[in-house]
Amino acid sequence: MAVSRKVDRRAVGRNRIKRIIRERFRQWCAKPHGADPYFDVVVLPRPRAAQADSAALACSLERLWQRIGSRDDDAARARRAMRKLN
Repeated sequence: MAVSRKVDRRAVGRNRIKRIIRERFRQWCAKPHGADPYFDVVVLPRPRAAQADSAALACSLERLWQRIGSRDDDAARARRAMRKLN
């Protein structure tokens, strides 16, 4: 996770964004979603994140976590199908 000064000039704003990202990621990891536990996630907020309230950031992150989970499910299905062929 990287929140640059371009996103928010104030450290308070950057730290708020980081806290929200960390907390939402922890909640997402705690849910059983069947995703591969060994992957990296890079979060690079845009300057609009500094003006968004906490609820809007949380909602946006939740949508992104769901997209990651659905892609992992597709990849897992593809791996299982390949194993059956071999």
